[in-house]
Amino acid sequence: MGKRTLRAWRFNSTSNKFDYSVYNSAGDIKPVFDEDGTLYQKGIEITATAAELNALHLTATNAVRKIKILPVSVATGEQDTGWALPANAIVVDVFVNVKTAATAGTKTIDVGTLSSASGDADGYLDGVSVGTAGIVKGSLASATKGVLLKEVQTIESNSFYAPVPDTGSGGKKISYTLGASVAGLVADIIIDYIEIA
Repeated sequence: MGKRTLRAWRFNSTSNKFDYSVYNSAGDIKPVFDEDGTLYQKGIEITATAAELNALHLTATNAVRKIKILPVSVATGEQDTGWALPANAIVVDVFVNVKTAATAGTKTIDVGTLSSASGDADGYLDGVSVGTAGIVKGSLASATKGVLLKEVQTIESNSFYAPVPDTGSGGKKISYTLGASVAGLVADIIIDYIEIA
């Protein structure tokens, strides 16, 4: 077991306080808490308040905004990411982080919910370009924002699309479809959503 035992109280000359420390698996001394009650994670002081930490937990707030990042693999046809939205999810928006641009083929991607499970395969993003590195979003003007994230609104007989969150896809799996013969692409899908308790 070596030094992987309790170290106990020690005076920390860096913080000028007594702290309760342990040896980690490498034999380094790591503080757990100090004389003022400050907690440490892997030797780093946790500066968030209890209220801030509780605000991150779904049972404390009944709703938490989250980000899910899903990797994209170059493949043909609609691809099931294997991840499903929580049952009571509200999808705020969807993006693609193009890390390495596609080098060949029809350089586009659709993102939506799995069509074989009553979903809409391009419901979030419909043919957005993956030909340039960077964060890609759907656009109302270019009709690349999918139908799950927009709706027709009318003011004084003028109809137009407006962005809206998707409140009807909770529990559905996320899928994506690349354009024909895409090659060289390295990317992630970013789902911005709110989980309701």
